Amino acid sequence: MPPISISRKSSLPTLVGWFALAFVIRLWLARGGGFTGDIDSFRAWTAAVVEHGLGGFYGAVWCDYPPLFIGLLWVWGELTQLFAGSATPSVIGMKLPFVLTELLNGWLIGRLLRKRGVGEPTVRRATIAYLFNPAILYGTAVWGQADSLTVCAALLLLGALMQRQLVVSAVIVAAAVLIKPQGLFLLPLAVAALWHQTPVKRWPLAILAGLATVWAVVLPVVWPLNGPFEPFGWLAARMSATGNGYPYTSVNAYNIWLLVPPNASWQADSTRWLGISLGGWGLGLMAALCGWIGWIVYRDRARGETARLPLLTAAGATLLIGGYILPTRMHERYILPGLALLAIAQALDRRYRWPFRGFTATTLVSLVYVLNVYNTTAPWVDQLKRFATAGLVLGPFRFSPEWVLSLANVALFGWLLQLTAAPAALRTEARSPRWVAWLRRLDLSTEPSGAVGWRDWALIGGIATAFLLIAGWRLGNPTEQVFDEVYHAKAGFEYLAGFAPTEWTHPPLAKLLVALSLKLSHAPVDLTATSWTAATVAAWRLPSLLAGIGSLVAVYALGRALFGSRAVAGLAAGLLALDGVFLVQSRIAMTNQLALLWMLLATLAVWRASQRDGWAPLVAAGLALGLGLATRWSTLYTWGLLGLFLLIHRWLTTGQPRTWPTLKPQLGWLGKLTLTLVA
Repeated sequence: MPPISISRKSSLPTLVGWFALAFVIRLWLARGGGFTGDIDSFRAWTAAVVEHGLGGFYGAVWCDYPPLFIGLLWVWGELTQLFAGSATPSVIGMKLPFVLTELLNGWLIGRLLRKRGVGEPTVRRATIAYLFNPAILYGTAVWGQADSLTVCAALLLLGALMQRQLVVSAVIVAAAVLIKPQGLFLLPLAVAALWHQTPVKRWPLAILAGLATVWAVVLPVVWPLNGPFEPFGWLAARMSATGNGYPYTSVNAYNIWLLVPPNASWQADSTRWLGISLGGWGLGLMAALCGWIGWIVYRDRARGETARLPLLTAAGATLLIGGYILPTRMHERYILPGLALLAIAQALDRRYRWPFRGFTATTLVSLVYVLNVYNTTAPWVDQLKRFATAGLVLGPFRFSPEWVLSLANVALFGWLLQLTAAPAALRTEARSPRWVAWLRRLDLSTEPSGAVGWRDWALIGGIATAFLLIAGWRLGNPTEQVFDEVYHAKAGFEYLAGFAPTEWTHPPLAKLLVALSLKLSHAPVDLTATSWTAATVAAWRLPSLLAGIGSLVAVYALGRALFGSRAVAGLAAGLLALDGVFLVQSRIAMTNQLALLWMLLATLAVWRASQRDGWAPLVAAGLALGLGLATRWSTLYTWGLLGLFLLIHRWLTTGQPRTWPTLKPQLGWLGKLTLTLVA
């Protein structure tokens, strides 16, 4: 079904209204001071280039930006001097050219899509998603940065790639690099999209056009020339100095390098692993991504121009976001150009909606945090910084909120890679209402479909990680025995001391695990002690915390197995994680959480046994039931209910193959309800 087109005339007043609203919102947000370091530098550079020109600019002031960006500031400074009488713009005046560029980008998005026959509703969705994205708004109107210029170059490049304009693409990439160094990430997209689409004989001309663009822009800076290649040498030295100015794994970027101990920004990327520096590993990962994108684009080379648009847009977004996630020395804002292209991709293909929303949320949080930490001196900022960088410490790892944001970004990037590897056709305008889509997702009558994949791991991993950070926060406080810890923690110490425990009302497994945790933590054994350190208290509570996390995973797996729905499984695990009693029981040394974990695992194993022949699930169920009984006598009821379920299952399937399609009509809700009650 082709996209449904709506006349441009009918939608023009609506789009004009959206653009006007976007401009007003940006002007209102731009009233603030922004990121002082960037804004003050831009204002000083504008005044300096107006005074000295490009030829004397770099000798007069320190600057780590390429010359085309300075040339644009020169033009803006001359206009400011003409209309305001000063070559130094005000703060809002310094943000204004970047704000206007964002409005231009919104127009370019509409033009790019309309020329490919995309319907007007999709055009509106893409334009609005870009113009009103909160992270993009914050980066330009509040922060005052110039990432909209890189977005503009990326949009122009997409238009040139769609028309297979090799020379024009080379000029655009060269210009992008001369505006901001991140423009270099556009080069792999251009090469991947055109190397198999254009004759080999045209490539020397394209390379020459790109080099000529660099030579012409840099020429005024180095004039008079000491040699014909001096502009290239000067630019290479300038880019190298800029890169070497931040020799760190991450410069406040929440990317893959915050997952590496010590899980913090500003760590030297010269550290070696397996004989290669971390910076080298980052470049290697980026090179692998470029090669993979090249293969994806080549594999779909037979697509028509309209059908290639979603693929190239998604590939561009993946490359630009990959340039934030994978290499070292990345700043917090370097994800914004990729987020802009992802706004278009999610309008063309709805599968990209959640990665777009996820990256928007994590980027906005990081931008707000970094700007306030560096620009605000209020006491609450110090408290915020301590909260963001502190967390549960396990060995060399520090599981802080910053670590969680980095893990979320890496997971979202993995999702993005999977979507880009399986491109869909151009999205049609006709779609079911949202409530119908939700009902389909929650349809409990459909049999389980699809193997467990990375989406499941990402969903339950996120829930479990969030629970770990909350429940594990200050696990050793209060530093005293709470409720039945007077029995169970004491029993753990008694086992270590070689005495028979005084608490015997339940079997010993949970108390033995407490003793093991105390032993591994090297806690001092003193049966007469009345006070303990936070580390010792955390040690005797750790088995309950781990059992709580395991229970969340088991509930997710059980929900996924029973109903075949990630939504149902995620909702079940999420609601359990939010339960107050469950949280408290996970933070004190009692037997309940361990008993719950064994019962859930036994239930899951019995359900697996009902779906297929084999002895392994039954052995796993027996092991889990045995561990449960070794923890609490009250788990005996699980033996009875699961045994009853297996008897009913045996009775219903006598003489029939024990496969899911045969069992489903007979067991149906009876089996699901029985196992849900057990769990």
